[in-house]
Amino acid sequence: FCTLLGLFIFSVKPVRRARAPVHMRLVFTILLAFASALSSVPEGSAAAQSPPSWEYRLAGGSSATSGRLEARSNSSAAWGTVCDNAFTWQDARVACRSLGHLTDRGVLFRTVLASEQGAQSQPIVLDGLACTSRESQLDECDRSSAETTCTHSRDVWLMCQPSRGTDTATTTWEFRLVGGNGTYGRLEARSNSSATWGTVCDDYFNAPNAQVACRSVGLPTAHATFRTVTESERGATSQPTVMDDLYCHGDEATLDRCSRGVNENCDHTEDIHVSCPSSASATPSPTPPPTPEATSWQYRLVDGGSDYGRLEARPSATSHWGTVCDDFFRANEARVACNMVFGDHRVTGATVDVNVPAGEGPIYMDDVSCRSGQTLFQCSHRTNHNCGHNEDVGIRCVPP
Repeated sequence: FCTLLGLFIFSVKPVRRARAPVHMRLVFTILLAFASALSSVPEGSAAAQSPPSWEYRLAGGSSATSGRLEARSNSSAAWGTVCDNAFTWQDARVACRSLGHLTDRGVLFRTVLASEQGAQSQPIVLDGLACTSRESQLDECDRSSAETTCTHSRDVWLMCQPSRGTDTATTTWEFRLVGGNGTYGRLEARSNSSATWGTVCDDYFNAPNAQVACRSVGLPTAHATFRTVTESERGATSQPTVMDDLYCHGDEATLDRCSRGVNENCDHTEDIHVSCPSSASATPSPTPPPTPEATSWQYRLVDGGSDYGRLEARPSATSHWGTVCDDFFRANEARVACNMVFGDHRVTGATVDVNVPAGEGPIYMDDVSCRSGQTLFQCSHRTNHNCGHNEDVGIRCVPP
């Protein structure tokens, strides 16, 4: 700009020796002053820097690695809290990474206790997070754009654990398989030898988790398998569910070293059953009874447009239409649902949090968690829900 301005100024040749009119001299003076101000801004100064970045901290904890998760959009903004709505191990790992803590061993998260809640004057700045666990900062994750309905009773409490390289503590957790022949059974755990034995929830449970579970009970891991318990295999009503939302890499020594949720939302219909045979040909654990065919389920979008609306489902053409709860329902689940509505490979993307009216009828699915290649019915989910129709999920499907 300065160069162009200079060329313009010095290329103007006066046609007579008389001074330029006052208004022209004033214009040139303003332009020269503006150019001088621009050229005087030092590189790296506030005017040349990128927009302010988000900041994170843990408040009210007993150490630098635990506490209520707080965030603010820049250094002059008020500190706010993070809602536990759909908060999972992916979000927890990114949160610890945002704080500069190591995440290779695992993290713990839960909802705050009453004494740990944020101040009523604090805003709730992040809600409905949907991290993939690869992001470096929480603000890079997809999140709900709707106005939050959370209160501080749902603030997230986080513990970022040390990495394997710095962890020398010996675990006090104990594990066992119950109701089988010693190589398979309902997986149970307790935090120490005087604690009550509890069960492990099947939410997000996968093959690496099963391998670590077998290692935790001192059995071979190469042929580990898992499933949800049958009705006769469920834990006692009096038992707690002590682990939920587990995420293991597969090489951890014991399950307590994996990322997990502390505040479970499961019942004993979701207890996990693990089998640890010595070889693939060994006697397997009993096969659970058959479930309804996934292909008989029907899906539709209502109270929206051609590509968005409230997701509804029914087990068969003669069943009543019902809804799906939005707990843990994220972009991956939305994409599976869109493929159910429009047919496989007919959508290129999907989003959640479409504002739609509440539905009616049964709530068929809750805590849905899908892997690639599954139908919505095949995804891990609860049929014994804890939702109201104000939590009916709405989705938007992106066509090719």
